Amino acid sequence: TIRSIESNQSFNSVIELEGLRQNMSLSCWPEVVFCEASAINSRKMKIKAKIRLNAAANADDEIMYINGIEGQDIEFLKKDISACCKVTDSENRIGINESFELPLGRPSAEEIIKTFVKITDRDIRAMNEKILVKGEVSAIVIYNGANEGEGVQFCEYTIPFTEVFDEPGITEGASYDADFRIENLNCIAMPDSEGENRIINISADIAMCGKG
Repeated sequence: TIRSIESNQSFNSVIELEGLRQNMSLSCWPEVVFCEASAINSRKMKIKAKIRLNAAANADDEIMYINGIEGQDIEFLKKDISACCKVTDSENRIGINESFELPLGRPSAEEIIKTFVKITDRDIRAMNEKILVKGEVSAIVIYNGANEGEGVQFCEYTIPFTEVFDEPGITEGASYDADFRIENLNCIAMPDSEGENRIINISADIAMCGKG
């Protein structure tokens, strides 16, 4: 018999960012890089995980500069200044809904135990007034076999996605950073034309928060 549980554990961490000032805009992207679980007894589990936190901060600044020098015998120094202007701060959503047939050699599904998903091969490009977003959702589905003795099975699928969003003010070649998260994930086993549960349907929303 297979059972699964879901548990939430809060945590806090202090990150040092060089040059950080009060009232700056902050962003943070967590990523699980290691996870290990073991049974303590029939009622308790021990879970060890390592989480990588990627953080960034930005702010609008004003600087004074000299745009012209007149006169002779005046010594001066030149320095290049890189300017960055934030023109968009938005949240968009991408919906996915795909059905797959179980591979040959895999038994039919009795029930879905767990589905693991992550976003890979992200490609974001700024165009005039638009943002092009490409990527893939990699899914691992764990399920119970329909017949006795087939035990726990798994299958892997890849769902590509492409979307274009309107972003007023953005120009081609501009820098654009985004954070992705999976929401409303649903995975079900459905019967095929012969009545066996060999069709796996995966649906979810991809929430994208971006700045450019």
